[in-house]
Amino acid sequence: ERHYGALQGLNKSETAAKYGEKQVLIWRRSFDISPPLHEKNDQRHPRFDKTFQDIESSDLPSGESLKNIQTKKLSFKPNKNLEDNYTNRFNIWKDYIEKSLRD
Repeated sequence: ERHYGALQGLNKSETAAKYGEKQVLIWRRSFDISPPLHEKNDQRHPRFDKTFQDIESSDLPSGESLKNIQTKKLSFKPNKNLEDNYTNRFNIWKDYIEKSLRD
């Protein structure tokens, strides 16, 4: 799952009304085009979520394309000592993203 940035929390009809149907389809179907990013002071930005307080805010996405996700996944090299910690954080991040998409 990717982080939908400034589109987080908007339903499809609100998003289409604000940005246009065509643009929404581009964001939803494209591989390398990110949705509009959260501003750093946007309260919906993950840096304001206490779940991620131990993660550098520069490491938290403001929005992502599928290409960004693929790049992160391919560049990740697990460290055995950090594997449990990573798995826990990954599951928390995944749950956060899934929740934000349902909202």
